[in-house]
Amino acid sequence: MVVFVVMVVAQLMRGEGAGTIASAAPFIHDGATMSAVLMGATIVCFSFIGFDAVTMYAEEAKDPKIMPKAILLTVLLGGAIFLVAAYVTQLRFPDWNEFAPGGDMQYVEDSTLPIIGNLVGGNVLMAVLTAAGFCATLASGLASHASVSRMLLVMGRNNVLPQKAFGYINPRTHTPTFNIVLVGAISLLAIPFTLELIAAWINYGALIAFTFVNISVIAWFAIRKGRRHTPRDIFSYIVMPGIGMLLTGLLWANLHADALTGGLIWTALGLIYLAVITRGFRKKVVAFDENQAVTGFNKVVKVPVDES
Repeated sequence: MVVFVVMVVAQLMRGEGAGTIASAAPFIHDGATMSAVLMGATIVCFSFIGFDAVTMYAEEAKDPKIMPKAILLTVLLGGAIFLVAAYVTQLRFPDWNEFAPGGDMQYVEDSTLPIIGNLVGGNVLMAVLTAAGFCATLASGLASHASVSRMLLVMGRNNVLPQKAFGYINPRTHTPTFNIVLVGAISLLAIPFTLELIAAWINYGALIAFTFVNISVIAWFAIRKGRRHTPRDIFSYIVMPGIGMLLTGLLWANLHADALTGGLIWTALGLIYLAVITRGFRKKVVAFDENQAVTGFNKVVKVPVDES
């Protein structure tokens, strides 16, 4: 990415593209309507989910206290890379018609990355960026695979799912092997679908998570803990999560119709399952205690609650 950015900056200074490295055009222009920005945000949302997957490795961290910093750094560093790369690329290619059918390069569905690589650095950079794209896809898949497996482990350990299978830890590898194999098998079912549809479905799950994270902050701190009487508490535990819910709601309004349909079916199945295991919502699924000991793969640690 550094090589790519340096090459693009050099081309901009030679007068190519927008012909400048300092411009507000990538952020503000005639085509940047609010509806277009919100529609793009629901798509780009797919690129940023994953920072929360860091939390799934809390039990394997040397010190769980580092998790909040790890999440924040992941968001900031990842966001900075996205912002810089997108900014210089937009200046170098201000007109998307360069990638349209009939242009200098053959249009590739779902990806302009090889075309951008070729136009910036020829066949060599095109090959490098394409290979990097494949590597990033594999890395993303492995990270998601591992984090989902560990989420299922927690659900199994808390008897939300059958504990014998989902709560199983392989004594030799200290990993939830049953969950890993199961997630891999289910993931293979995604092969026939388009990237657009998969991204839309993932966004539904991400928006569900982001919405309920904000609801949980209000429910736990403001309501259950009574942290709502000082200006600081009101701002931290009511205003900020309320703003988060509002912004997430704007993304909900622009979600892909197929994702909304599939997601609602998935949610309905989950509610039915929840009703069964709670005997009609009369029994708690799991009780959360902020001072409870969490059993790790190789150790037992006390997990503190970081209220920030």
